[in-house]
Amino acid sequence: MYTEPGDHIGARLTHLHEMRMTNQLWIALFLPDLSLQVAHRGLIKDLPLAISAGPGNRPTVFSANHAAQRGGVRCDMTLAAARALCAELIVLPREPMREQQALNQLATGVYGLSPNTSLANQAVLIEVSTTLRLFGGLPALLKRARAVARELGYRVVMGVAPTALAARLFAQARALPGLSAEQKARCGCRDFAQLSERLADLPLRLFDWPRETLDALTSLALTRVRDVLALPRDGVSKRFGAALISDLDKALGRAVDPRAWFAPPDKFFTRIELPAETHDAQMLLFPLRRMLSELQQFLSARGAGADTLAVEFEHGSSARTPLTINTSEVARDRARWETLIRERLDKTALPASVSALSLRVENWHAYTPVNASWLPDHAAQASAWHTLADRLAARLGAAQVFGVRVQDDHRPELGWARAEQGAAKSINAAAGKARPLWLLEPPRALALQAQRLQYHGDLQLVAGPERIETGWWDGQPARRDYFIARNALGELVWIYRDLRERTRWYLHGLFS
Repeated sequence: MYTEPGDHIGARLTHLHEMRMTNQLWIALFLPDLSLQVAHRGLIKDLPLAISAGPGNRPTVFSANHAAQRGGVRCDMTLAAARALCAELIVLPREPMREQQALNQLATGVYGLSPNTSLANQAVLIEVSTTLRLFGGLPALLKRARAVARELGYRVVMGVAPTALAARLFAQARALPGLSAEQKARCGCRDFAQLSERLADLPLRLFDWPRETLDALTSLALTRVRDVLALPRDGVSKRFGAALISDLDKALGRAVDPRAWFAPPDKFFTRIELPAETHDAQMLLFPLRRMLSELQQFLSARGAGADTLAVEFEHGSSARTPLTINTSEVARDRARWETLIRERLDKTALPASVSALSLRVENWHAYTPVNASWLPDHAAQASAWHTLADRLAARLGAAQVFGVRVQDDHRPELGWARAEQGAAKSINAAAGKARPLWLLEPPRALALQAQRLQYHGDLQLVAGPERIETGWWDGQPARRDYFIARNALGELVWIYRDLRERTRWYLHGLFS
């Protein structure tokens, strides 16, 4: 049999393409009822909720949650009929832009599982062949992906296949109602040799084909993938368009399926609109937890952390209550931020009911995770201290918790100054001299009884004097002789005699 040279080249290219497909493995995260899931992220209670679509003069129910369905609400019925059946029904319009934002959020969350992430219709696709060993195999990867989606407040159905389109089709098939466990088990495969067989029984309505095309195929009793594959390719292409054959080839790995890779955004912003307004600050922690999980995954995808969060509570269309959360070190832990927000909300009076809330991070910084060893190192101990300082600042106010920096001045009261929280410096004793950490402001005058200084009893000098004579140039001169003294209770105190008034003694500090 004679073959043209081009036939050999084409066969060779087909073989190379199939080899490439066998080395790929895709995970599809499909979000069923995406419009409803977007609205459910801010739903605090199990209230009847419906999503509306269609013309403004006669809107219909696009999707309804279980609480609404229990009240008799069904898809495609008019809103008037739905409200007549369920008086407490909450209706929100469908917002495709928010659905796209949800896909972006999920893609950012799973970006740490593989940089080869792409978006599809109601799904996020991840190519994981290069990261399987890193995460301990496919079951561990699937578990991580499901956990990410759950933290964000989304329910996903997953499909696995050697091609991206097949993985998405398998995920959509697994979401269909009424499937048995055996049928769900067949919706997916890792072996390229099994792909054609597993795809053959999938319904054609899973493809993103025009409704007219799907109706025409159904009228000809063509409802499964195997039905179309059994027909001549040229005839199907002429009758229904080349896109139909092209999609089947991409799903089966017979044609290339180029995908645009997803990249996380440069800045973080998220917003949740509440289906029902609330004035209870504690109930707002539920949607806040969703947004903080989203922020944590965004920063993880960037390998970064943040030290300033801007939270905004919306009251209707115009009023806003801003809340700025600062940390003394770069962090990304959701639980830490949630604790700080909880502390601040306990001290913040919201002027009106909250209809929506948003979270923004303008700047992110390089972040080094704390070592998770059994014995905490210096960085872990410092992080625990920063966490305590942040909680105290949130509870008592930022002005009550501050750092200390050293100033070049011999006068004890001027030898230090306030610094930003987290900028504390260890203050060493000047020239090796002992210094108390607790200074009195102003110094307290000491009384004399029988020529003995008194502070909780008689004071006995144990060290000194140390002379400080300075400050004549700035109008705050100091001429003092400092001593360390002990009283009858064994307390060590720091006292001085003012050389300008030689009979006056003062208590300036207490040793711990």
